[in-house]
Amino acid sequence: MKTRNVFVACAAAMLMAFGAVALTGCGPSDEEIIREGVTEQLEAIKTLDPALLDELATGAGTAEMAAYGIDPKEFVTSYLAGFDYRVDGITVDGDKAQASVVLTCKNLKEFEKGFAEATQALASDETVANMTEAEITSKIGQIIMDTLGAL
Repeated sequence: MKTRNVFVACAAAMLMAFGAVALTGCGPSDEEIIREGVTEQLEAIKTLDPALLDELATGAGTAEMAAYGIDPKEFVTSYLAGFDYRVDGITVDGDKAQASVVLTCKNLKEFEKGFAEATQALASDETVANMTEAEITSKIGQIIMDTLGAL
């Protein structure tokens, strides 16, 4: 489904920065410093730091969200609140360091179920035939935001 692909693409684009953090100019003794820095960044995500939300809400996918009537800051806030984050490991190789972060969705099954039910209800709604494309797009955006609450 195109809508789900847009949603997943928006979410993935916003979280890509947290999946792996590459740093240069590092040595083995810097591993703990790197871990602390990444942990601090993850804490900003967990606490939904306003500055971080502003930065993420202007990133990739915001134009697509606007087309669906979704407020990027509201989307980012709801989406990030649905995950737990932890540093999985730090790998230092010469002058480069890689920090891997594990993202665990708190209620992915509930979210997927709610999204499936909402899209099914939309597909069987006879009033959709009388809606404009903009109204349908707005309705899809509302479904996405409503189901984010299940995360």
